[in-house]
Order: sequence, then structure tokens, then C-alpha cells
Amino acid sequence: MTRFLSAVLILVILAGCQGGLPASGSQTLLGAWRLGGAAGLQSCEITLKNTPVDIGWEAANDAACPPPFSTLRSWALYDDDIVLRNREGEVVARFMPGGLNRFHGRTERGASVSLSRG
Repeated sequence: MTRFLSAVLILVILAGCQGGLPASGSQTLLGAWRLGGAAGLQSCEITLKNTPVDIGWEAANDAACPPPFSTLRSWALYDDDIVLRNREGEVVARFMPGGLNRFHGRTERGASVSLSRG
């Protein structure tokens, strides 16, 4: 019985490591977001989904998204920050809350970017 409980505990811990889609407030992050940025970054739409993938949850982009967002694969929530990753699992950008329906962040190369909607 102890081994069984240990195995269940390990599975629960591993499930939590997938990259956060925490119970409270996570559903408000799902759906379409407008990606914008400084220095002439073309705006485009990014969709955060609740489908599990290898690192976090599925993220999709429209055809207008420029590099590095053109190769999006996944997203995860760490504390209150959204982290976007490409198909190779590399971090593309990190975003911090910036108000209602708005996140501000930087790409891994230091460019300012934002996510917003509504």
C-alpha cells in the first residue's frame, strides 16, 4: 500500500511539473491574444490552448506572426508569468502581467513585446 501511495504522489508531482495551468484563473488565459511589440514588430494573433504537449500546453500562431513567434509550439504559466516556447523547446518570450487582459515581456533576444486582448 505504501508503494502505491508513493507512486500516486510521484504522478501528482510530475503532472504539476508540466508547466502551469493552475486551477484558479487559468481559463481566462485560454484563447486568442494579440501579439505586438516595439521596433516595428508586425502584430499577429497567438492562441493559448489547454491541450497538453511535451513542454506545457499547446500554443498556435497565425500566418502573420514573424520570427521567432512563427515557430511557436507551447506555453506555460510560471507563477503569474507566461512563457512561450518554440518547436525545439527553447524559450521564445516571457511575459509578466501588465493589467487587465495585458502582459508585457521580452523575447530571448531582448525585444519588447506584449500580449493583449479585448
